[in-house]
Amino acid sequence: MEDDYVHQEGHCRERGSKTYFAEHLFIHKNTVQYEINKIKAKTGLDVREMEDLQTLILAAKWYASGTGKGKKREDQC
Repeated sequence: MEDDYVHQEGHCRERGSKTYFAEHLFIHKNTVQYEINKIKAKTGLDVREMEDLQTLILAAKWYASGTGKGKKREDQC
């Protein structure tokens, strides 16, 4: 999931262009498509759709914050 977060953020920054995204990460554009397909298979959401992409980014940020992993943050009682 953490790798997915990186991919989602990059995809958003590159405005959905697989070519620009692949160049940014120094990977082949088919690898980008493979990762997009994996995300869609896991979640049912399509990163090419803005609403779905926003949902995935919010979920990934929540997960990365630690609250999505079942851990309490230090500032929580």
